[in-house]
Amino acid sequence: MNSVRHRVLAVDLGRRHGKVGFFGGSGEMIQKKILAGPDFLEQAAALMGSPPGILMIPGGSYRPPDGLTGPDSFPEVFPVDETVARLARESEDSWYPRNVLAQMAWEYSVRTGCKAFAVGTMRGAPLAGEAQFSGLPGYSRRAVYHALEHRAAIRAAGEINRSDLRGKNLILVYSGEETSVACYARGAVVECTDPLAGEGPFGFQAAGTLPATALVDAFFENVLGDKPEEVLSCGSGVLAYAETADEEELERLVENGDEKALRALCGMAYQISKEIGRAVATLSGRVDFIILAGPAFSLNEVVNFVGSRVGKWAPVLVVGGELVIPVLLREGLRKVEGES
Repeated sequence: MNSVRHRVLAVDLGRRHGKVGFFGGSGEMIQKKILAGPDFLEQAAALMGSPPGILMIPGGSYRPPDGLTGPDSFPEVFPVDETVARLARESEDSWYPRNVLAQMAWEYSVRTGCKAFAVGTMRGAPLAGEAQFSGLPGYSRRAVYHALEHRAAIRAAGEINRSDLRGKNLILVYSGEETSVACYARGAVVECTDPLAGEGPFGFQAAGTLPATALVDAFFENVLGDKPEEVLSCGSGVLAYAETADEEELERLVENGDEKALRALCGMAYQISKEIGRAVATLSGRVDFIILAGPAFSLNEVVNFVGSRVGKWAPVLVVGGELVIPVLLREGLRKVEGES
């Protein structure tokens, strides 16, 4: 079994860092964080100590070709081939790290013979009716959110609550580098914030929704420079307010009572709470559970701030920490066990 486990490498790419997961000598799950870069996958494979046979990545905002995913699978797993790499490259969000990762994974599989698979996508079914309106004719809102993280959080929250939550009315917040909020009506997503479009609360690195006139002014005044997407997606948020570039350093600042760091976290938690209030209205007040998931909710300051404001609407379940790498490893293990 261990020799089978050792063939699986799971990776997730961010703008500054990437996350790596694999199984150790005793079958334990090992997770690392390394710098992002052109040789990211080579660095990740080197940490394993042996070439991977299966490479697992999270899907991006592209939609896989028809027939690659099963409609009832949970979550969907599909091979990363030349077509998927092309769809990621031609996506309107081609700059997004997970879309870049799909292209890198395909090229890596060609070079090494390693089989690459993606788990889930960030694109759901189109939003219905009035939810599509953006306020500007010609620009419709999209159902793009952290779907893989949301599904993992629903499963984990169900284990905490000892029940299956997939058919419930839920409000789910995932907050890490970015923040996304989704409303589930009897298991179906009916509303979500699109973090790739800059919607919703800010996260550790991403700006979230900005006042429209402020954004226009920032462009005209060249505040965002020649790489505005980079500034808005990884040069903003809590870390920018706290004047640090590292989440671990942010945690140390919070532990030491740093005022800027604490105020930044409170600002993010305030925006999350406000977005949850909007989500309650979307579900007409009929909410079974509110789920708070992701690295931001490993911090008690954020959990307490949000929980004290939204707990009156529904029970709050917290699933903090890393969600993606364990899912990728589990699905990768199923692949290699199916081949052996």
